[in-house]
Amino acid sequence: METLTVVTKLVNAIEKRDADAVGALLAENISFENIPSGQIVLGKANTVKEFSGFFEQASDIRWEIERQVVNGNIAMIERINHIKLGDKEIKLPMVTVMEVDNGKVSLFRDYFDVNTFVTQTN
Repeated sequence: METLTVVTKLVNAIEKRDADAVGALLAENISFENIPSGQIVLGKANTVKEFSGFFEQASDIRWEIERQVVNGNIAMIERINHIKLGDKEIKLPMVTVMEVDNGKVSLFRDYFDVNTFVTQTN
């Protein structure tokens, strides 16, 4: 599968909050990295667990993609992440870098400003 196809399917699975569909698109050795927090989750099972936990908290997720660049097996997505957490609607500008190997996402790295998130959740 081409990089753009894999990434598009993963974004759709995230927006549907479908952990099984997310897992089907992840490499066994994925590194899921939340750069602002310093959190690094290794492996498919742990990453699916991380997404599942997030899906339990967020009743709605939408990626408003501003720019997307694909070069070989690397995709970079600039977006506004729209997240509904309880009664709060969060709009979080983010950049995600993904690497796709053999049709599966092997790297998922998020960049965002923590203060932008925190000020909207308080």
